[in-house]
Amino acid sequence: MNGIWFSFRIRILAAASTFLAAGCSKKQLTPDEASQGTVYSDPQLQKGRYHFGFETTAFYLCGSKEGWDIDTSDVNGFRHFLNSVSTGKKLEADYYVEWIGAVSNRGLYGHMGVLPRSIKLKELKFIKVYEGECK
Repeated sequence: MNGIWFSFRIRILAAASTFLAAGCSKKQLTPDEASQGTVYSDPQLQKGRYHFGFETTAFYLCGSKEGWDIDTSDVNGFRHFLNSVSTGKKLEADYYVEWIGAVSNRGLYGHMGVLPRSIKLKELKFIKVYEGECK
Protein backbone atom coordinates (compact mmCIF):
# COMPACT_ATOMS: atom_id res chain seq x y z
CA MET A 1 0.00 0.00 0.00
CA ASN A 2 2.83 2.44 0.82
CA GLY A 3 4.40 1.89 -2.61
CA ILE A 4 1.15 2.80 -4.37
CA TRP A 5 0.71 5.92 -2.22
CA PHE A 6 4.32 7.00 -2.91
CA SER A 7 3.85 6.49 -6.67
CA PHE A 8 0.62 8.51 -6.56
CA ARG A 9 2.35 11.40 -4.74
CA ILE A 10 5.18 11.44 -7.28
CA ARG A 11 2.66 11.65 -10.14
CA ILE A 12 0.77 14.48 -8.42
CA LEU A 13 4.02 16.41 -7.83
CA ALA A 14 5.06 15.94 -11.47
CA ALA A 15 1.68 17.14 -12.72
CA ALA A 16 1.73 20.15 -10.38
CA SER A 17 5.23 21.21 -11.43
CA THR A 18 4.27 20.92 -15.12
CA PHE A 19 1.19 23.06 -14.48
CA LEU A 20 3.22 25.69 -12.61
CA ALA A 21 5.92 25.78 -15.28
CA ALA A 22 3.28 26.35 -17.97
CA GLY A 23 1.92 29.29 -15.94
CA CYS A 24 5.39 30.84 -15.78
CA SER A 25 6.03 30.57 -19.49
CA LYS A 26 7.92 33.24 -21.39
CA LYS A 27 6.28 36.21 -23.06
CA GLN A 28 5.47 35.41 -26.66
CA LEU A 29 7.31 37.54 -29.19
CA THR A 30 5.56 39.02 -32.18
CA PRO A 31 6.71 37.60 -35.55
CA ASP A 32 8.59 40.88 -36.18
CA GLU A 33 10.47 40.67 -32.86
CA ALA A 34 11.31 36.99 -33.36
CA SER A 35 12.71 37.48 -36.87
CA GLN A 36 14.98 40.43 -35.97
CA GLY A 37 17.53 38.69 -33.75
CA THR A 38 19.40 40.86 -31.26
CA VAL A 39 20.13 44.41 -32.40
CA TYR A 40 21.77 46.94 -30.05
CA SER A 41 21.40 50.73 -29.97
CA ASP A 42 24.39 53.06 -29.95
CA PRO A 43 25.97 53.13 -26.45
CA GLN A 44 24.64 55.88 -24.20
CA LEU A 45 24.69 56.93 -20.54
CA GLN A 46 22.23 54.98 -18.39
CA LYS A 47 21.41 55.74 -14.73
CA GLY A 48 19.50 53.39 -12.51
CA ARG A 49 19.33 50.60 -9.95
CA TYR A 50 21.32 47.44 -10.51
CA HIS A 51 20.00 44.47 -8.54
CA PHE A 52 22.56 41.72 -8.14
CA GLY A 53 21.29 38.45 -6.73
CA PHE A 54 20.98 34.74 -7.22
CA GLU A 55 18.99 34.23 -10.46
CA THR A 56 17.58 37.76 -10.17
CA THR A 57 20.21 40.07 -11.60
CA ALA A 58 18.64 43.01 -13.48
CA PHE A 59 19.07 46.70 -14.28
CA TYR A 60 16.18 49.18 -13.80
CA LEU A 61 16.44 52.63 -15.38
CA CYS A 62 15.51 55.36 -12.94
CA GLY A 63 11.73 55.77 -13.18
CA SER A 64 11.12 52.34 -14.74
CA LYS A 65 9.83 49.05 -13.32
CA GLU A 66 11.06 47.03 -16.31
CA GLY A 67 14.18 45.02 -15.54
CA TRP A 68 16.84 44.44 -18.20
CA ASP A 69 19.46 41.72 -18.46
CA ILE A 70 23.07 42.91 -18.17
CA ASP A 71 25.91 41.72 -20.39
CA THR A 72 29.16 42.65 -18.63
CA SER A 73 31.48 40.65 -20.89
CA ASP A 74 33.11 43.83 -22.29
CA VAL A 75 33.98 45.28 -18.86
CA ASN A 76 37.01 43.72 -17.18
CA GLY A 77 36.79 43.22 -13.45
CA PHE A 78 33.12 44.22 -13.07
CA ARG A 79 32.32 41.52 -10.48
CA HIS A 80 35.56 42.25 -8.62
CA PHE A 81 34.49 45.89 -8.43
CA LEU A 82 31.09 44.86 -7.07
CA ASN A 83 32.88 42.89 -4.36
CA SER A 84 34.82 46.01 -3.39
CA VAL A 85 31.64 48.07 -2.84
CA SER A 86 29.48 45.32 -1.34
CA THR A 87 27.81 45.89 2.00
CA GLY A 88 30.13 43.38 3.68
CA LYS A 89 27.32 40.88 4.31
CA LYS A 90 26.94 39.21 0.95
CA LEU A 91 27.12 40.42 -2.61
CA GLU A 92 23.36 40.19 -3.18
CA ALA A 93 22.28 43.81 -2.99
CA ASP A 94 21.06 46.83 -4.93
CA TYR A 95 23.46 49.39 -6.36
CA TYR A 96 22.99 52.82 -7.92
CA VAL A 97 24.95 52.82 -11.18
CA GLU A 98 25.82 55.18 -13.98
CA TRP A 99 27.28 53.43 -17.01
CA ILE A 100 27.60 53.54 -20.76
CA GLY A 101 25.67 50.75 -22.43
CA ALA A 102 23.97 49.67 -25.62
CA VAL A 103 20.33 48.55 -25.26
CA SER A 104 18.91 45.64 -27.24
CA ASN A 105 15.63 45.42 -29.09
CA ARG A 106 12.75 43.62 -27.33
CA GLY A 107 13.27 39.90 -26.94
CA LEU A 108 13.79 37.17 -24.34
CA TYR A 109 16.88 37.79 -22.21
CA GLY A 110 18.28 36.87 -18.82
CA HIS A 111 17.67 33.81 -16.72
CA MET A 112 15.03 31.69 -18.47
CA GLY A 113 14.29 34.54 -20.90
CA VAL A 114 12.11 36.53 -18.49
CA LEU A 115 13.58 39.99 -19.17
CA PRO A 116 12.44 41.98 -22.25
CA ARG A 117 15.75 43.71 -23.05
CA SER A 118 19.48 43.38 -22.53
CA ILE A 119 22.04 46.09 -21.97
CA LYS A 120 25.60 45.48 -23.14
CA LEU A 121 27.74 47.33 -20.63
CA LYS A 122 30.65 49.23 -22.18
CA GLU A 123 31.96 51.43 -19.36
CA LEU A 124 31.21 51.75 -15.66
CA LYS A 125 31.16 55.43 -14.63
CA PHE A 126 29.87 55.29 -11.05
CA ILE A 127 28.59 52.70 -8.59
CA LYS A 128 27.58 52.73 -4.92
CA VAL A 129 25.20 50.88 -2.63
CA TYR A 130 21.65 51.94 -3.55
CA GLU A 131 20.06 54.40 -1.11
CA GLY A 132 16.95 55.45 -3.05
CA GLU A 133 18.64 57.65 -5.66
CA CYS A 134 15.97 56.78 -8.28
CA LYS A 135 12.79 58.36 -6.99
